[in-house]
Amino acid sequence: MKGAAAGAATAAGLASRRATRRGARRATGPLCQPMCRPLRRPLRRPTRGMSSLLMLGILVTLGALSVHAVALVTGVLGDDSRALALARASEAAAAGLEWGRERVARPAAAVCTAQQTLATLPGALRPYAVTVRCTTTAVAEAGLTARYLITATACNQPVAGACPGPANPGADYVQRTVQFVTHR
Repeated sequence: MKGAAAGAATAAGLASRRATRRGARRATGPLCQPMCRPLRRPLRRPTRGMSSLLMLGILVTLGALSVHAVALVTGVLGDDSRALALARASEAAAAGLEWGRERVARPAAAVCTAQQTLATLPGALRPYAVTVRCTTTAVAEAGLTARYLITATACNQPVAGACPGPANPGADYVQRTVQFVTHR
């Protein structure tokens, strides 16, 4: 029996030392008589998952910003593309108008064709077609015999090779019309 009592005392002493090493304090005093056992600190678990939530929030924010940036850049480039197409259509119409003026201003005899389409323009104006219309009106003024109205319409989607284009044009359809009046 002596051995069993010594073993129990040794186990109690070992547990007391372990508790003291872990930071527990032994409560003593008259108030602690019913429960005189070591007070232990509550176990703290390391916080987990906070970095995952933070990364998820950052990824969602970056995704939203990238979608907004793509929409902004696409809109700006679309506006620039449309402005460039309109400028080219204006240049094509001006080229057609100049062609019509040159035909009317010939020294020998004016040629005023009712409608003619120029389908092959050079360089950057190649995708555009220009329809030139000319109307003649007799004039009874001193030294003048006729009044010529030249209308040039340029577009990037001609119907049967002539402008104006389709009745229901697409989003990228552009058209420009210019007029010139001359007397001869």
